[in-house]
Amino acid sequence: MLPVPLDCVQLHAKDARFINAVARCCLTARRNGATVRLENVDQGMGALIDLCGLAEVLGVESRRQPKQGKQPRRIKEEGELRNPPA
Repeated sequence: MLPVPLDCVQLHAKDARFINAVARCCLTARRNGATVRLENVDQGMGALIDLCGLAEVLGVESRRQPKQGKQPRRIKEEGELRNPPA
């Protein structure tokens, strides 16, 4: 497929209209045998695209760091119960 570059330098709207417009461009390109490659995507746009789940479709690398979770709690054995059932 032929990649079509879409320069995002002049795009300042970071809202649902932006996502809709870019998604429609991508769909139109795919229907015509091409792909859209976003260029000069700033951090805010990249985060919005990633939040909407379109990062992979639009070829934008996710900059989001995986969330560090809490350590899993240890399962207590039966003999370790503090208050046994009556």
